[in-house]
Amino acid sequence: MKIISKPDITYKVAGSEKKSGLDCLKITFEGTASQYGTGSRQGMELVIDGTSKSKGTAYFAPKSGILVSVESSTTNDTNISGAGEQMFNGTQSVTANSKMVLVK
Repeated sequence: MKIISKPDITYKVAGSEKKSGLDCLKITFEGTASQYGTGSRQGMELVIDGTSKSKGTAYFAPKSGILVSVESSTTNDTNISGAGEQMFNGTQSVTANSKMVLVK
């Protein structure tokens, strides 16, 4: 499978805060991405087409060049079509939340 994602994300410096004892820039981000691709699995041709929406906050310590923390949520809505002997159409919706924190 080859899947291509084209993101359109906006990043904004929303201020500064102390995180994990470091002076950080608070960076918010939000946007969408389109995803599409084709490929084959076990003799069946597949086509994938979908969109994702993401938003979150990152904390970056510019003096030390360290990414201290990132929290984000993403929702993906995808259509999957199969051709061949077993033709099908399906939809998939996935929501994910993630958190990354610097461990010293």
